[in-house]
Amino acid sequence: MMRSTNHSYARIAVDFADEDRLKTYTYAVPEGVSVSPGDLVWAPFGHRSIQGLAIAISRDVDVDAATVREIESVVDGGPFVLEPLLRVGCWIAEYYRCNIFTACLLMLPPGANRRLHIWISRTGLATRIDSTLAGLSISPEMLKALQEVPSRGRIRRDRLVRQLGRANEKHLDRLLRDGFLKPESLWDTPRVKPSFRSYVRLGANVIDAEAVALRYEARRAFKRAAVVRLLATAKSSVPRTELTSKFSAGVIKSVLEDGNAELEQVRVDRDPLADYAAQDSILHSLLPEQISAVDAVTAAFAKLRVTGVASSGSAGKFLLFGVTGSGKTEVYLRAAEECVKSGRRAIIMVPEIAMTPQILQRFAARFPGQIALQHSGLSVGQRYDQWHRIKSGEYRVVIGSRAGIFAPVHDLGLVVIDEEHEWTFKQSDRAPRYHAREVAERLCEETGAVLILGSATPDVATYRRTQEPGTGSDRLHFLSLPRRINAALREETGNDSLGLDGHPISAVEIINMRDELAAGHREMFSRPLLKALRENVENGGKSILFINRRGTASFIQCATCGVLRSCSTCHTPLTLHRMMSGAGRLRCHYCGYSIGADRKCRACGGIGLGRRAAGTQGVEEALRGYFPRTRILRWDADTARNVKQHEKLLQEFQSEGNHILIGTQMIAKGLDIPTVSLVGVVAADIGLAAPSFRSTERTFQILSQVTGRAGRGDTPGRSIIQTFQPSHRAIVAAAKQDYAGFYAAEIETRRKYQLPPFRRYVRLIYASFQETDAELEAASLRTRINDQLSADARLDVEMLGPSPTFPMRFAGRYRWQIMLSGAAPEKVLDAVTLGSGWIIDVDPIETN
Repeated sequence: MMRSTNHSYARIAVDFADEDRLKTYTYAVPEGVSVSPGDLVWAPFGHRSIQGLAIAISRDVDVDAATVREIESVVDGGPFVLEPLLRVGCWIAEYYRCNIFTACLLMLPPGANRRLHIWISRTGLATRIDSTLAGLSISPEMLKALQEVPSRGRIRRDRLVRQLGRANEKHLDRLLRDGFLKPESLWDTPRVKPSFRSYVRLGANVIDAEAVALRYEARRAFKRAAVVRLLATAKSSVPRTELTSKFSAGVIKSVLEDGNAELEQVRVDRDPLADYAAQDSILHSLLPEQISAVDAVTAAFAKLRVTGVASSGSAGKFLLFGVTGSGKTEVYLRAAEECVKSGRRAIIMVPEIAMTPQILQRFAARFPGQIALQHSGLSVGQRYDQWHRIKSGEYRVVIGSRAGIFAPVHDLGLVVIDEEHEWTFKQSDRAPRYHAREVAERLCEETGAVLILGSATPDVATYRRTQEPGTGSDRLHFLSLPRRINAALREETGNDSLGLDGHPISAVEIINMRDELAAGHREMFSRPLLKALRENVENGGKSILFINRRGTASFIQCATCGVLRSCSTCHTPLTLHRMMSGAGRLRCHYCGYSIGADRKCRACGGIGLGRRAAGTQGVEEALRGYFPRTRILRWDADTARNVKQHEKLLQEFQSEGNHILIGTQMIAKGLDIPTVSLVGVVAADIGLAAPSFRSTERTFQILSQVTGRAGRGDTPGRSIIQTFQPSHRAIVAAAKQDYAGFYAAEIETRRKYQLPPFRRYVRLIYASFQETDAELEAASLRTRINDQLSADARLDVEMLGPSPTFPMRFAGRYRWQIMLSGAAPEKVLDAVTLGSGWIIDVDPIETN
């Protein structure tokens, strides 16, 4: 029963893993304190303080008001979460099965939330363990646990448990109970704060600066006199660092202590675009199909101006389907211009930071000084400052990767997701395991904003919504750009002097590598690819070689016994990487573990290595043997880890010369370089071997995208695909750029086997340091789910597993999984309680 009172009450989502993920707690708002939805607060929770997020404020309370505890304090600078984002956060918590606070963490500025950690240190008893006179004894297991605790200082409990293993946590608890160790709860320190710079100005009490300077000179303090005269003539405060470099720190300190100058702290924005020089934008006439697309989006914004809501049903949700090089980015730009004209703001999302430099160039030229960035390639300080400036309304357009959808944008009018099919828009490594595309659609519903999903190879589920919509509100309005810009212009002008016969795509040739082997050619590069590379180098053209694998070799065998060199914590094959020094290291691409390549084999003690299946480094080494005088660049996660490195590689490749670029999938996404005339796919079969129902779709997408990099300018383009499966439908369709044909076959396969989008999946994963513990827990959950499915016939859910994941061991833990499939598989989890340690992944990208 709700009771009205004279006090305000706040529903708070706390930073605590409750079984009821949607649960909030009611707290009283103290007199004289203002709390709004989206504020961060500190509140009592049991015997400690805990951080929480205000969800709603009211004067009604559904519990005894006398028992309600008060909020302790409110964090300055709020509200931190805008109300539309707050509603989206509650939806994320419900749909992706996490608590509300965890869902809303995505929306907070870096460092806004703080966590309570338990630190463990030794007591005096611990030092007496070795003393025979002390009369103390502990078990060998407890002694081993004690030895992991430093003799001086302390260690965080969660790190200690990771070192010991969950199975040995009980020995740690016994040491704490018996007084050998002591716990201490401490809040972590903020990771980032506003940045301030010290400026110096003339003291407020200085009436006659020249008289002060003369007194200094009378004392032979000539430098202090010079400082006073400089401050007196300066138009504004002078940076302290500038004065220090000129006069020394001691002189400046003396003038400050004398009261003849004073400090001023000025906040400095860590702007990632502070030194960015955007190139002038050249507006081109739009093609008829581009005009149609822009007109459709403009109509949605016209409705937005009148009603404040762009969409009712499908009118404000679009799939922009355009072949590679068809001008999708120009449509995004025109849509953003319409958004800004309507008084709203836009979010432009790209799947990886590797794509940021090129799209930034285009948008920064069209919207000078109005662009903000939000992605992981920025420093934490830059993300902090950009977040606050976005919230203050300084920017009209936000460009970001996956988490950019949570930017605090007021008056949101447009969300664009470029390359919407990319799996990197799904967060799979930590909760909440959300998909940015689904979140964006929900946010557009909350704000009335226009949504544009763009791709040359859309996700089959997205494309189906333009062909077979389930309901009116689920439909996407279809916009098509079927022609490349260069081919379309030739068609319309009748200029075919290049002899391309109007082909909208580059010529694509599939090379059967089995024929190469049969002919005795066992090299990495086929004879046609080598010939094409030589011709392109001689003609001064640029070439791209694509292989979706990093390193020198993707797996390494002992040359003596044949055993694979594998990661000690993940049990996955190690990849050989050559370092700048020439030395080799074996690395795990899952957890980062690495060892020297000269390490002895654990099985036989041998040191010889057998390299199998080359990666980007291996391709680079082989290529240098054929083209020693040609500039060869490598673009992968080892050579480009941030935006500046990506931009540097892009500029270097775009510079004059017949460069060859070797790269992984990041070079296949949105790279628009008109001078690229040759693309070679070294090993098209790599993706087809992945144990996933999406492997065929992914292979088609990546091959279509990478072959689309060639022939974007006036130079004829050519692509060569090397494969051992030349008749595979994904490879054949990609060579023809035949999305419609591929989709027709793929959607029927999904329909036949009831795979997404015809059924949904929920993936349950349990990890343990002990293999038997993980297997037994998975078997126990299977039994409980089976019992529930038998008891409730309304649950149309199929269960698969339990089975080991791939890789089975990750970061030292063994992982087992259960897959649930059905129209609403998550309903099972409302009836079956999972134990602690289970990971829930709703609509997983991977099912292996």
